[in-house]
Amino acid sequence: MTKDKLLKDQLQTMVQKASRSIAAAKRLIDQGDHDFASSRAYYATFYAIEAILLTKNLIRPWQCLKNSSGYYILSGFIEPSNKTSASNS
Repeated sequence: MTKDKLLKDQLQTMVQKASRSIAAAKRLIDQGDHDFASSRAYYATFYAIEAILLTKNLIRPWQCLKNSSGYYILSGFIEPSNKTSASNS
């Protein structure tokens, strides 16, 4: 298997996992299970960030998940939707 094919397969897997997690979060919200829905939404975000990191040749995203969104926002890769940090609340 070529490197490009392997990357494409990994990206497809991460996008599918993110989509499934979003769908599960929606079902859980409909059932009134908001705390578990937030967990699924968290993992949807994790899988999406993992896909981004895979495109940057950072194959171990769980090692830098905490800083990954900040890195991409600061680098201009992702536009922040809200500049207020939760820690400032």
